[in-house]
Amino acid sequence: MLAKKNVNSILVLLSILLTFVLSEIFLQVTDFSYPSLYRLSEVVGVEHLPGTNGWNRKEGEQYIKINRDGMRGPVFAKTKPPNTLRIAVLGDSMTEGSQVAVKNLFSSILENDLNKCNLFGEKKVEVINFGVSDYGTAQELIVLREKVWLYDPDFVLLAIFTQNDISNNSAALEKQKMRPFFTYQGDELLLDNSFRYLKEFKIKTSWAWRGLLFISQYSRTIQLLNKIRLRLLENEKSFISLNVQMNQLGISVYFNPKNKEWNEAWKITESLIIKMRDETKQRGAKFMIATLSNDIQAHPDLQVQQDFIKENGLNDLFYPESRIEEFATKNKISNVILAPKLAEHAQRNGVFLHGFENYGMGFGHWNENGHRLAGHL
Repeated sequence: MLAKKNVNSILVLLSILLTFVLSEIFLQVTDFSYPSLYRLSEVVGVEHLPGTNGWNRKEGEQYIKINRDGMRGPVFAKTKPPNTLRIAVLGDSMTEGSQVAVKNLFSSILENDLNKCNLFGEKKVEVINFGVSDYGTAQELIVLREKVWLYDPDFVLLAIFTQNDISNNSAALEKQKMRPFFTYQGDELLLDNSFRYLKEFKIKTSWAWRGLLFISQYSRTIQLLNKIRLRLLENEKSFISLNVQMNQLGISVYFNPKNKEWNEAWKITESLIIKMRDETKQRGAKFMIATLSNDIQAHPDLQVQQDFIKENGLNDLFYPESRIEEFATKNKISNVILAPKLAEHAQRNGVFLHGFENYGMGFGHWNENGHRLAGHL
């Protein structure tokens, strides 16, 4: 009887193993890939996982490689070469641009344009992209302090995505709590790293979880199971309508703040930008900001914009840009406000700057058109 049970157990294990092997072969042959490009960090909450690679097919289709230093694109020597001018770009998923090839990122196009026009004489220009998906200004300030200065940049460009950057900086408004926040204690803005003590964070930084993450980089079956798990948890869809998307992210950024939470979110964001300006100046570098475009702002169909404005009781789609421009001018910060220019181009030429066929044209992140135009501007 015992021998029979042992035989049955062995047969079950062999069946599971065979299923796993066949699954791996099938997924490899069909080129399925859904790796985790990120890992948790006690410093910034989340960061790129160095050396990982895989397909991003949620918006567009792009093979992503994260280099050994945890960035997209080429590896840059930390010691700046002679006769070289460096620009560090800080931002979130719009800057990271995992929907397009590295050569088509606005940071890459900016680098090419600056090298062609000889704006800085004989100096070679290097633009280093530090963008990471879901970052807010708080995390970008920490990256500036912990990582950017290692590369000795001459310019620091903060790329602001107003659709969620302002709310990302608020512990009250941001739903993803596994990140550092800056909060006011009286008149002092202090770093809050309490996310490190959250139960979920402890679990996902345990040795067991890290081991599973390591294995998942090579096992397509585990990647498939992870994708199914995320779809069940997030109820994600391949296409998200404009109103659903905006309801998820909130439309409050388009209004003059009406409550304590949004007033504080703006106050914290602006204070973080001032800190970046001051710390950059102390390092002998120059600081500037650029506001990118939200999808509804740059939609080529004016009727879609007007319907959105009417349905949500808005007066101005460019309130956040106007506020940031006024703030930057007042505080002597060089700034480029891209959204109105991108909107004018999209509507005049009838082109989509955001969106992909497999996600919804006009919605989501910049496509190649958006990156190209932003890089040239």
